Amino acid sequence: MYIKNWNSIKIYTSVKGVRFKPRTASSRFSVHSLENEQSLYDSKLANGLNALEELGLIWDLRVPSWHLKDAAKILQDFPNLKVVVNHCGLPWDRSIDGINDWKKGLELLATRGKTWIKLSELGCPGQSYDIDSNQQLLNHTLNIFGGKRALYASNAPVSGVQVSYGCWLEMIHAAINTIAPENKQDVFWKNAIECFDLKGISK
Repeated sequence: MYIKNWNSIKIYTSVKGVRFKPRTASSRFSVHSLENEQSLYDSKLANGLNALEELGLIWDLRVPSWHLKDAAKILQDFPNLKVVVNHCGLPWDRSIDGINDWKKGLELLATRGKTWIKLSELGCPGQSYDIDSNQQLLNHTLNIFGGKRALYASNAPVSGVQVSYGCWLEMIHAAINTIAPENKQDVFWKNAIECFDLKGISK
């Protein structure tokens, strides 16, 4: 993260976090050949995460699934930092090994008490949108993080290229009804109130 004056953010009281998209590898097979600059492995990242932790801001983490385990390892040094994983952890590698790797990454991140996940997107580059398989991924995501740390989201209008808002909403309801029916209100709004500290805002 490359913000010159972190303290300047304090004047914006409605700012709750920073979304940083580090440079990422094109697949799980090229992770170790990735250049460090502006990636998860850049030494400057630690300075940014430390600043976020000190300011009480959230890190919106957007990396494809093959970087999730490394992100979990990096975050061990920042136990008080709030993190929101974007787009179900972007499970773009739909091979058996790729999905298992994605699940393991989510499980590691879910062990952090201060980590939430956005139930959004699930489009896969270069592939058509498969509702049945994406429903399974959505169910897995909710099962791993539980109904108290999952946040309803959609990535609309971008996601509308592949799936309608109505269809996505039906998938969310199906996942909640299957995995955590007692947490419907939590997923749709209560978890966001807690995560983003919005308690002063009325329903």
